[in-house]
Amino acid sequence: MGKLGQVGAQTPFLRGGRRGDVLFVVEEALPGTFLESEEAQLLFKILKPMNLDPEQTEVLVLPTANSLMTMGSEFEKNLPTLQSLNPKVVIAMGPRVAEAILGLEPVRGQIQVRFGLKILVTEGLRQMLERPESKKLAWDELKTAIREVGTKESE
Repeated sequence: MGKLGQVGAQTPFLRGGRRGDVLFVVEEALPGTFLESEEAQLLFKILKPMNLDPEQTEVLVLPTANSLMTMGSEFEKNLPTLQSLNPKVVIAMGPRVAEAILGLEPVRGQIQVRFGLKILVTEGLRQMLERPESKKLAWDELKTAIREVGTKESE
């Protein structure tokens, strides 16, 4: 699964290297369990055809919350760090993550700018695991990030 690991006790960032081109924002079902989850395994599988190095890819893990406002507050609390990393694109994986970040009904597959960050909304990892047929749609959405970053998708 790569060498990503939890950074600090108070931060929800997982990282290999700093200032990667892409930053993923994902939702975690149980605190402290993302790295061992099926969702993490799927995320690492997604990185390969995007030609993204796990060691240079940042992941912000937001805890599942009863309220989108709580998730949004958690995102905003980490905003200075996000902005300092200066990713070319932030990928909000899933409708709850996207709504918490954008504060409105998100448009999937299109770059939206908020907080000075380019944000792309895609299908969530859990949704892809529950409905494998949704992976094709998610891949089409992720191609937008590939174009934004300037990498080429692998065969």
